[in-house]
Amino acid sequence: MTGRNYWYYWDDHADRNGTIPRIECCAVNYTERRLGPLVREALRYSRVVVVAGPRQAGKTTLVRWLAECLHPARYLPLDDAAVAAAASEDPTGFVAGLNGPTIIDEVQRAPGLARAVKLAVDRDPRPGQF
Repeated sequence: MTGRNYWYYWDDHADRNGTIPRIECCAVNYTERRLGPLVREALRYSRVVVVAGPRQAGKTTLVRWLAECLHPARYLPLDDAAVAAAASEDPTGFVAGLNGPTIIDEVQRAPGLARAVKLAVDRDPRPGQF
């Protein structure tokens, strides 16, 4: 897959042999997680995709890699105090100020954000927004 100065390599045969393939993309070496293909598929059809799981499972690594390589998106970590404060103080204004696909990492840190995202995607049906 090529385009927009991104390149993507997938060794499809490796999966059939029971090994997890290595992916090289945007000069980033990445070990594909089993969830990766499902997330990529969901981004094609769903307005919002939530990646949930235990600590240190690779959720942030997965979404950052997707944002850099296959699904260009802005990455906003709510671990950053300034980003979390902006999202918590005015969730609707925060979401309204976003342009294009956006990854909001640690979204649970701003409880009002889920409703603001819902309102935004109810108005705009394009898939892969969040």
